[in-house]
Amino acid sequence: IVETAPFIRCRLAVMMFIQFAAFGATMPIMSLYLKDHLGFTGFQVGMVLAMPAIAAFISPFVSACVADRFISAEKMLSISHLAACGLMYLLSGQDSFVSVLVIYACYSMVIIPTVALTTAVSFHHLPKDRHKFGSIRLWGTLGWIAVAWFFSFVWIASSAGEITDKLPTALKLGAVVSLLQGLYALTLPGSNVAAGKVITILPVESFRVIFRPAVMLLCLVGFSTAFVDKFYFLAMGPYLLHNGYSERAVMPVMSIGQVPEIFAMILLAGAIAKYGSKKMIVVGVFLNVWRFCVFALGGSGIWLYSGICCHGTAYTFIAVTAAIYLDGHCEKHSRTGVHQLYAIIMSGFAGMTGNLLAGWLSDVCKGSDGAVNYHLYWAVPGIVAAITLVLVLLFFPNDKHQPAIGTDSQA
Repeated sequence: IVETAPFIRCRLAVMMFIQFAAFGATMPIMSLYLKDHLGFTGFQVGMVLAMPAIAAFISPFVSACVADRFISAEKMLSISHLAACGLMYLLSGQDSFVSVLVIYACYSMVIIPTVALTTAVSFHHLPKDRHKFGSIRLWGTLGWIAVAWFFSFVWIASSAGEITDKLPTALKLGAVVSLLQGLYALTLPGSNVAAGKVITILPVESFRVIFRPAVMLLCLVGFSTAFVDKFYFLAMGPYLLHNGYSERAVMPVMSIGQVPEIFAMILLAGAIAKYGSKKMIVVGVFLNVWRFCVFALGGSGIWLYSGICCHGTAYTFIAVTAAIYLDGHCEKHSRTGVHQLYAIIMSGFAGMTGNLLAGWLSDVCKGSDGAVNYHLYWAVPGIVAAITLVLVLLFFPNDKHQPAIGTDSQA
């Protein structure tokens, strides 16, 4: 088979589909699994969900030092997912807080770098088509939706018994999908990066990119976005139950947030070319403000769905735009390192503070009757998102057309 550009884009799309299917199988129900199936407290749930943030301080840095410098990003992706498969399967059989905490920490160490690795692999093969990254990342969204709907509508609906007893199956499904990705990554075409020719152990060239003023400001926006998202993932499942939804409906309802994301991904390339990166990021941050305001005000029905729909669309306009903008500052040998260092900020610093504060706040907002004051809870990420919106409007560069920087950009 000739590895033509359209064929390679198809291969990358499959990679993205499997990548986010692995996350979609577990992330939407993890807090519900820990709280209702295992009976953990809010703080314990926050501690467990903070493990990816702790891992994100270490594993992406290790990946930045190794991937495309000693081994290819594709091989690193395969190794990471094969390890994640075994750890997630092991996790599905644990019930004590300590064992869950330790195993989930190890799982996080190997799975956290994979998102940035898939991004780097994609951009490696898109030197002249960086703007098409959104159409490839779109398949990650479809993978997330597919696995969420399959688990809810096929597995749960066709089985008898309490849903809380079936939640461990979602973890086993995540393990299977990671196995598929680990094997599939071995078949991906090489990225033509001269791995092995390393002068320094530390990725100095990647640090130089991160410390550029425009990139540092982008990192601040990314930090804020990842920070408020942790509030969403920790509390959205219980919040839907609080609003009268059944446990069977949690994953499908949350996956509604990815439906408008599909259209946003399709339109993103043209929108960036026409309006520039800043306006896309402004729209994304505004949607974050909107969704948390709706939740804080106790919106129901169409208002609640409007807030949920903002989740995926905000992600597209912020995270995907940021990835394209960031890659414009990269050269071939700094690319994987830059995306991994950015992941440390997003998943490490933001993930740690976001998960711990969200878990602590969910306990603080709990009344004597056990009910959580969601008006107060959702107000906190809403205020953070509003402050971020002001900072972006005032200080983010107003460049409609991002300059081409680096070897690949000039290809």
